[in-house]
Amino acid sequence: MEAIRAIREINSGIYCAEAAFLYPALKKIGRNNDQGEYYLPDIIALAIKEGKLAAAAVTDDFQEVKGLMTALSWLKQIRQCASAFSGGICRQE
Repeated sequence: MEAIRAIREINSGIYCAEAAFLYPALKKIGRNNDQGEYYLPDIIALAIKEGKLAAAAVTDDFQEVKGLMTALSWLKQIRQCASAFSGGICRQE
């Protein structure tokens, strides 16, 4: 239990991918699990396996990744993601 309490990083569930990669990737990962859901983190490993760029954005402010996004905050996230991909950053802090 202490190990779980020590975790200070979460997956916010925000993903940015080109449609040309995403739709075929979803078919490859499938929904073969008890919940019948796509496990989106699986597309990261698939992207790396296919030689695609994968990036992560890290924030110290959980407010940036919680709840419903406004159109403006959504646009900000997309721009940050696009910037990370175009710059070849593997991890952005």
